[in-house]
Amino acid sequence: TLTEDLDLSYRAQLRGWKFVYREDVGSPAELPVAMNAIKSQQYRWMKGAAECARKLFVRVINTPGISLVMKLHAFFHLFSSATFILVLILGIMSVPLIYIRQRHPEWEVVFNVINLFQFNLLILISFYGIPFWLLQHKNKAKLAWYFPMYSSLMMGLSLHNTIAVIEGYIGRKTPCVRTPKFNVKTAQDRWDTNKYIDRQLSWLTVVEGVLALYFLGGLALAFYVQDFRMFFLHIMLMVGFGMVCTYSLLHASRRPSEPAVQLTPSMSIQL
Repeated sequence: TLTEDLDLSYRAQLRGWKFVYREDVGSPAELPVAMNAIKSQQYRWMKGAAECARKLFVRVINTPGISLVMKLHAFFHLFSSATFILVLILGIMSVPLIYIRQRHPEWEVVFNVINLFQFNLLILISFYGIPFWLLQHKNKAKLAWYFPMYSSLMMGLSLHNTIAVIEGYIGRKTPCVRTPKFNVKTAQDRWDTNKYIDRQLSWLTVVEGVLALYFLGGLALAFYVQDFRMFFLHIMLMVGFGMVCTYSLLHASRRPSEPAVQLTPSMSIQL
């Protein structure tokens, strides 16, 4: 698997090892500052998690001594990367849903049931917001900016990550590509001379740009039919795919002599 630590930790636990989580012990890490580096990291993590689910979940189910609660926890943990498949499908289908709602008011009961799933937003806010609020003693007010930008960026990565997850599930083998390290500690540090940066543009970047325009069309459709129930979702999707496409283009075309264009901390990924 491409995610060796997840693979190892599950196999160790299945062999009876116990672990202690030490919140007081820090492990320094470097966040990617270039979009292709983020994509490389996300690809390895998402595909690796899917490979671990394919490899280990049946063993978890069949191992004696594991409670039903632990098996359920393992299921949601190992298959969590499939969320990106659902986000991509949800986003693409949400635009024609605006038109369908306007054409079929008799289905309003069904649409109201669908709206209940928006309570998932409260789960996301709790999962990411509460730790940020507790740990950021000086920057609590930035939560209102960081959370929607982080969520938008992850939505924008849903196409890229969906491909990685599907490849993991079907067992397609690919090399382990390391995340480039930049040693960027201040705003003046440069990263564009790193020889591990992938400057090639893929067809995915073009599709991500098309999807940004697609969700912009969803915003226009909302004004046309006067239905704004998907408006905030489409803004986040448009911003997310727009950021991913724009930064992919900027970072791939950068020359070492040009001034740095760096992602802000809110746009860096650390799951």
